[in-house]
Amino acid sequence: MVDLRKSECKQVESSLDNELSFYMLSCKELKKYCDDVLGNKTPRFLLDRIMDFEMNPTNLKICILYGLRRTGKIILMLHTIQKLDCYSKCVYIFAGVLGIRVAITIFL
Repeated sequence: MVDLRKSECKQVESSLDNELSFYMLSCKELKKYCDDVLGNKTPRFLLDRIMDFEMNPTNLKICILYGLRRTGKIILMLHTIQKLDCYSKCVYIFAGVLGIRVAITIFL
């Protein structure tokens, strides 16, 4: 496993079984992914509320977004990352239910 805090920022893919697997993006790869996926998509209406959460110094900075399929959750999070413009401090984790715990444990 790779500790992104101590190594170059890059894509990380776990080699665990399928249920625990995850994929992480940070830095240049995350910026490229945001640019590729977003293109000229309109920001979601909740973007301002998430930015308020992120800019509040008393909040922890882990945001987990869940909801119905195909409602714009990924686009919303990518717009948030793009608006924060600090790709080296953000990690985007693609994971299953069990994989998210493994990914967070490794990263933190």
